[in-house]
Amino acid sequence: KLKDSSEHPFVLIIGGAKMADKIVLIKYLLPFVDHVLVGGGPANNFLKISKVDIGSSINEPKLAQTAKLLYRSKKVVIPVDWKKEGGKILDIGPETIKFYSKIIAEARTIIWNGPMGYFENKKFAVGSEKIAKAILKNKRAKTVIGGGETIAALPLKISKQEYGKIFISTGGGAMLEFLAGKKLPAIEALHE
Repeated sequence: KLKDSSEHPFVLIIGGAKMADKIVLIKYLLPFVDHVLVGGGPANNFLKISKVDIGSSINEPKLAQTAKLLYRSKKVVIPVDWKKEGGKILDIGPETIKFYSKIIAEARTIIWNGPMGYFENKKFAVGSEKIAKAILKNKRAKTVIGGGETIAALPLKISKQEYGKIFISTGGGAMLEFLAGKKLPAIEALHE
């Protein structure tokens, strides 16, 4: 349903530590989505392409060519500011939070996988928390949030009523594969 009959604007939010496990989903869903909001480690790959000094931030040079191709799409949105410490980008900044939150507020379909920064440290959890709050404020969007780290980054004091149309998947890798069109053996067995 997300791919074939999703309501627009359709927003894909990608974060986490590595881009390698997200790249297939971005490539697969790019024709169907209106915006890809990037944070965390994946953002560093795009920031480096756009000539930002990312210092010693997480980066995957092997994916540089693929990232360049994806970055050509106007749908891919990268941070405009960030929080940095010890030469590493560790969270999205306040202007990016505002910018992303505005796009999320207008969305009718949202997929989120991966925190926006190093959320395990409270100083760098703000981006993920604000993005989660922006998603919760949008009562009209159908939303899928997946991955153990993404769920761990969600604000804890949220009632079941607040989740509304949100589907939460603890299986981040499996969710990414499923949404990227791969067949999962266990689900295939259920369909037989």
